[in-house]
Amino acid sequence: MSIVLNNKSFQLSNIQKNITILSFAITILLLIYQEWTHAELNSLMVAVILSVPLWVLPKQVFLYYVFFSIPLTFGIHGLFCLLIYLSLLLRIGVTNKLQIFFPVAFITFETINCIIHVPQIAELSKIVVYFSFLGVLFYALLMKNIEINKLLKSFCYGVGFGLLLLYGRVLIISSFNELMEVSSRGDFDSYDGPLHSRENHFIANANYIAYFSIALLSTVICTYKYLKLHWIEIVILVAIAILAGSFTYSRTWVLCTALIILLYFVMSGFKDKIVFVFILTTTIYCIASTNSELSNSIFSGFESRFEEIGFATAGNRTTIFDDYNKFLFAHPEYWLFGTGTIYYNTICMQVSSIHNGTQQIYVCTGIIGILLFVTLLFKLKVLYKNKKNLVQWIPLIIIFFFDQSVQSLSPSYLLFPFIMGAYALRIESTEYLPNKQ
Repeated sequence: MSIVLNNKSFQLSNIQKNITILSFAITILLLIYQEWTHAELNSLMVAVILSVPLWVLPKQVFLYYVFFSIPLTFGIHGLFCLLIYLSLLLRIGVTNKLQIFFPVAFITFETINCIIHVPQIAELSKIVVYFSFLGVLFYALLMKNIEINKLLKSFCYGVGFGLLLLYGRVLIISSFNELMEVSSRGDFDSYDGPLHSRENHFIANANYIAYFSIALLSTVICTYKYLKLHWIEIVILVAIAILAGSFTYSRTWVLCTALIILLYFVMSGFKDKIVFVFILTTTIYCIASTNSELSNSIFSGFESRFEEIGFATAGNRTTIFDDYNKFLFAHPEYWLFGTGTIYYNTICMQVSSIHNGTQQIYVCTGIIGILLFVTLLFKLKVLYKNKKNLVQWIPLIIIFFFDQSVQSLSPSYLLFPFIMGAYALRIESTEYLPNKQ
């Protein structure tokens, strides 16, 4: 079963339009109510309610909802991602056999690792959720006959909305003054306030916030003309990305932002450079003029971060990198299939998580995993072979660069920014331009 999804001439009936509007409205309002009030909703109930549109939306707009929802999975019960994957398989079907092969292969090795190395603590639910995230990732990367620009736009909307929910929640459980403190870094994952609950809330690690922020910033700036974004949409999304990244006081985020600017000026044409400067200056002016105390706090916060003692070791990342390498080289029994992703901390006997996406691949999935990812890259090279502007490479470059300072396979939602980078690269430079009919 398959369906061609790039038909631009379809028309929705009035009933279908109403269902579409109602589905997005309920999703947005429910999540706002959950995050921006003192409500404590059952996480499973929320996941089930949000999954209803997956089954009732007309196929013409079903994927827009899916791609809007994918980046929101970091704050919703894992069941939601499983239901997204099932809806894709049942409603759209398998458009590429590799969409099944890759997640099945990875989860098979993961299950074997769990059974062999940690049978006493392994949980089936975690394995199923991990499989769901892998399934959604590979399904999205390998889809054919789709409107890349519209799906990527939906994904950007989802990331922006997720970051808004997250910081709205932060202000509910803390205060604006606490948020501006460099010591908080926007990271209220372990906040001990009276209203804090980690269950089913958009509370994330500072590094992960910065990761999604830089993915959104690079994607919007480099693909806005293909996505046909209005200048107001561009300013709003860029402002959300800049503020979200700034509140984390992430040094990697600053370096990646500087790299975006450098690469854009090297790779783009004169007119694009002018538009780029206009977007950035307009957004930064809007932020700075809104609250001078905010801008001063951000600049002073970053200054202190670059002066910290831990700067030389990248926040202890070099030490962690070395510790995991030493473990792997001392245990050749893990070279072929790796340690597995879900319980690698326990197996490696390390307190800190891996802080390098590439390292996590070879530690957790071994030689077999590396070969699978290399195979995937070759398949994507064929699928994504089209006419591209150099600027379209920037999001993928930035996402890969930032991923070397965080994880990639665990938490599994850290895989999803790569969808943005891949889709930015997949848009054909001769298509979807504003003057294209």
